[in-house]
Amino acid sequence: LGGSGYPVTGGPLGQLAVQLGGVAAVIAWSDVISIALVWITRRLVGLRARDEEIDDGLDLTYHGERAFNP
Repeated sequence: LGGSGYPVTGGPLGQLAVQLGGVAAVIAWSDVISIALVWITRRLVGLRARDEEIDDGLDLTYHGERAFNP
């Protein structure tokens, strides 16, 4: 074991700790950005169709035609 890429004093466990810290940072960043995007989307256009649109059928509401003939 060893070789290039390991810190001088940390060895493989030090490298593992650095990589786990990087993984934690990416997860935290992704959570923050995802929450922000959902919040912005909810405020601008909403995340769900209105109940009336769902009752009428989303294909008819959004596309002006029925997907299935009753």
